[in-house]
Amino acid sequence: RAMIDWFGPVLVESYGGSEIGSVCKIDSEEWLAHPRSVGRAVPPFEAVVVGSDGNELGRGEVGVLGFRTPPERSIVYHADPEKTAAAQILPGVATLGDVGYVDDDGYVFITDRIADMVVSGGVNLYPAESERILATHPAVAEVAVIGVPDEDLGEALLALVVPEGDTPVNVDELTHFAQASMASYKCPKKYVVVDELTRNVMGKLDKKALRAPYWASDRTIAG
Repeated sequence: RAMIDWFGPVLVESYGGSEIGSVCKIDSEEWLAHPRSVGRAVPPFEAVVVGSDGNELGRGEVGVLGFRTPPERSIVYHADPEKTAAAQILPGVATLGDVGYVDDDGYVFITDRIADMVVSGGVNLYPAESERILATHPAVAEVAVIGVPDEDLGEALLALVVPEGDTPVNVDELTHFAQASMASYKCPKKYVVVDELTRNVMGKLDKKALRAPYWASDRTIAG
């Protein structure tokens, strides 16, 4: 939105990957009408959302985001048949590893990454929504929500919080803020105040590194 305000409604955004090319596109006017969308699928692709039971979901339902592709555009990872197979979530449908939904107008929205999913008490949780809400608290500069081992639930949400300036973070206040802002199962069970969050060379949060101190191996319940 800031870039559109700066340059005017002349920007075009594409979503895709080097494995498959651009699968969605949206111009500035469309984006202003559908904020946060990455656009509608471009031919020959068709957006498909798949639930945990392996069935296609309806419009507005959140699940694994995939794209129905012609055989010549299917995702193939060189010398990695296991990764290639994992990308095929249905016959002829491949995923780039994102979670999202498609609205009634066919616009695609990305809500999280599959790799960040947390399985707590048998429920699939996607931390991005929790992070987005917690980041609106005035005492929070940055936040990352991860899954950590839990004796009762298998995994539980933990929030790593960077304070805003010299403002101290009151964990009890943040807990009440979360409980008033989202469903209880989406609220972190624990909060840890940190000086900074680990990022990769691209500047993105390194969730694998952030989880590492809490797990005995690289593998979590979610995968």
